[in-house]
Amino acid sequence: MSHPIVMNLGADAVPAASSPPAVQSLLDSPALPKISMVVSAYHGLRRNRGSLAWGLAWGVAGRLFPLLVPALAVAQGFAKEKTCP
Repeated sequence: MSHPIVMNLGADAVPAASSPPAVQSLLDSPALPKISMVVSAYHGLRRNRGSLAWGLAWGVAGRLFPLLVPALAVAQGFAKEKTCP
């Protein structure tokens, strides 16, 4: 006979993380990648002194990684110019 904890190591053994309904609906929304793209492009444009190439790069990254890229933008100081050494 196996130990009861060892028997239940499948996906059913881990409780699903619950979040408020408003947050869950935003995470499931098809608008999230679009919002992330616009916010990230704005950050990239402002951070790099109006460089369209950097704005586009940040926008594409925001579309592909809609939770990670805006978090990085906030960590860098959202839309603040990068200081030159």
